[in-house]
Amino acid sequence: MNFALAELAVPPTASTKELRDAWRLASLASIQADESQVVAGAGQIQGARAAATLVTRVINNTHQAQFVWFITDQTIYQAAVYAKPNDKAFAEAAETYMSGIQWP
Repeated sequence: MNFALAELAVPPTASTKELRDAWRLASLASIQADESQVVAGAGQIQGARAAATLVTRVINNTHQAQFVWFITDQTIYQAAVYAKPNDKAFAEAAETYMSGIQWP
């Protein structure tokens, strides 16, 4: 299992939501996933404001992954957990990791 955390400072003239959505598509592409492999009802992450948070969970033949994007002012944060598709500990590990992050 792999865990990641990243941030992107967005220029004042750019749209944080458009950049977040592009980042989401790039993240899906990086694991060769598409919208048909997105799991419905990925839920909300504890400690994050719902209006500023986008959660995406994906399962395909090579990966399962959960991504969270959080927007505050002109910064986008992404947390991600990647595992093999049959890793039974994935859901609990992803929830523990995402909920343990001190979101701004």
